[in-house]
Amino acid sequence: MQTKILFAIGALAASAAAQLSVTVPPGYASNVGNSNNAFPWARAAASMRFQQVYDSTNWTNQGVNFPILITGMKFRPYPGATGTWVGGTWSALRVDFATCPNDYLTPSATFASNLGPDVATVFNGALTIPGGSVTGAGVVVPPHVDVTLPAPFLYDPANGDFVFDVHVDGTTWSGGAVRGSDVVSGLTGAQGPALGSRIYSSAGLTATTGTIGLNHSLICDFTYTPAAGLYPGFNASTTSAALNTPVNFTDTSYSSDPLGVIAWAWDVDGDSVIDYTTQNCAHSYPTEGRYDVTLTVVDATHGTRTLTRTQYIGVDLVAADFTVQQLPNRLVIFNDTSTGGPATWAWDVDGDNVVDYTGQNAAHVY
Repeated sequence: MQTKILFAIGALAASAAAQLSVTVPPGYASNVGNSNNAFPWARAAASMRFQQVYDSTNWTNQGVNFPILITGMKFRPYPGATGTWVGGTWSALRVDFATCPNDYLTPSATFASNLGPDVATVFNGALTIPGGSVTGAGVVVPPHVDVTLPAPFLYDPANGDFVFDVHVDGTTWSGGAVRGSDVVSGLTGAQGPALGSRIYSSAGLTATTGTIGLNHSLICDFTYTPAAGLYPGFNASTTSAALNTPVNFTDTSYSSDPLGVIAWAWDVDGDSVIDYTTQNCAHSYPTEGRYDVTLTVVDATHGTRTLTRTQYIGVDLVAADFTVQQLPNRLVIFNDTSTGGPATWAWDVDGDNVVDYTGQNAAHVY
């Protein structure tokens, strides 16, 4: 799924307020964490995928209870007692941002399931981590990882928790060792709980699942500006629908205009024809397939903005799968575990390209 947002981001950024900063978790702006971790910023030449989910209260409990444009994030090394590092550069490092559809205490081990429909690649290029040193335990060290976004990301704490997704391509690393990050781990950190969890895999960039680490947060300084402008947004009651079953679409657009959004136009089946002009709508799909969904919104100040989510709705999509149970006397039981509500089945259990059984499940003696 791809997301396209059409608006003049440069003009909006130029008119936004001065850069602000918030440290998450709360209480650690001038206090060190209680743990040191190499994931993901001290991996150097080792590839990995890493997701950090932060609870939305990291923002709202510090007064950020409105939509913001995140412009960057900074991480600092764990101080420890002493230590130096050489640093280096990844010539290709990718970072995605999204609103997480899961609570930080119940993340999914499947990376894609933690990325909401607003997922966007916010950084994709070279990132340098300069060398440095620490001077003593308990002393906050200035940030050594500075990820400045080419374009800001709209995040509204009211819509859910926040997740960033780092793809570390270790084959592009040029440099030496890097210090691990300052981390809050557990429910009783020196200044409070972690209010976040991580999902990680050292299997490389192609990993689709990882290990969940609850109550674990990298200390991060997020730079942001209050959102000014018109930002279309929506979600659906499901993105995997059955035929002729209503899908409910809910508008989540944000406008800084005092009157808010004043008009909506939905194209829910990707045919470039407006289907609905209400704020929210419901639609049933009579034909299977994948559908683009587009929402266009208007306010009195910023004109028209459009958001398209490509192949957002899948209708009557079947994914074939089964389990195998081997019993005595060469009897094998095949149990259908397909998803999507299949109506017919065809089993070829001996690889001769001839259908052997047409029931949902099958039993075969070899």
